Amino acid sequence: MSERRAEGAERRRHPRFDLFAQVRVKGAHADLVLSLENVSQGGAYVDLGSIPRPPWIAPGRVLELSIVHPETHDLIEVQGSVVRMGASGFAVRFLGVAAEAGRELDQLDALVQYASEKPPAKPPPLPPHGP
Repeated sequence: MSERRAEGAERRRHPRFDLFAQVRVKGAHADLVLSLENVSQGGAYVDLGSIPRPPWIAPGRVLELSIVHPETHDLIEVQGSVVRMGASGFAVRFLGVAAEAGRELDQLDALVQYASEKPPAKPPPLPPHGP
């Protein structure tokens, strides 16, 4: 683990778990359907895949996120503040997820519990290319 990544892990209050799930990020002019890479009770890392980062995804921005639970297909609606940009995605800190949040907190807890118990689903390998 790199020194910088280790420092980030030490600052976290909640353990992160790898999770392959779909997330819709709502923008002013367009919504993006992306992949969640990992999740905790406090935040998540969203993978941009091959798309260039839209200018409206930037540190400090508050985004509306709809996370699809990979097993139940329930939608978990949360707000997240972009706290860090990475080479292939961005990290968000969940906002307004407190004991009073009720259903959203229960759904988020269930998602984190699911991620902590099951290894993330991996897509099948690509077939080999011919000559």
